[in-house]
Amino acid sequence: MAETYVPLFFPPGEAYQFDWSHEIVLINGMTVTVKVAHVRLGHSRMMFVRAYPRETQEIVFDAHDRAFALFGGAGTRGIYDNMKTTVETSSAEITEKQARSIQYQLTVAKLPLAKDIDDFAFTNTPVNEALVRDLATGAFVAD
Repeated sequence: MAETYVPLFFPPGEAYQFDWSHEIVLINGMTVTVKVAHVRLGHSRMMFVRAYPRETQEIVFDAHDRAFALFGGAGTRGIYDNMKTTVETSSAEITEKQARSIQYQLTVAKLPLAKDIDDFAFTNTPVNEALVRDLATGAFVAD
């Protein structure tokens, strides 16, 4: 049975396609794998290609921004081939979830609450009160 090929047709301005390829390149004598963003206009088949060190959501946005600037606009719809970077959580969202998890774990651990420097009792301890109060001002950071 012979395969049938049906070419896709898109009116001007209707669609663009986005996908990644992984390429092995030589940079300064070292073999490196780079991620290459490909954005192609559906009608004219005009193409934007840019290599990146990794495949993240922020880089997906950067590739789109640069491609649309080159094209002078964007198509009315994007066509994506099962890209995990377009549906994964952004690094800011991941950081927020991690912070909430740490806060929860600290609460569950029932550790003593942090005290203000004025609430700490220095008497009958080996702690150098003058040094601790000096460090608490944060003045050493400005030096």
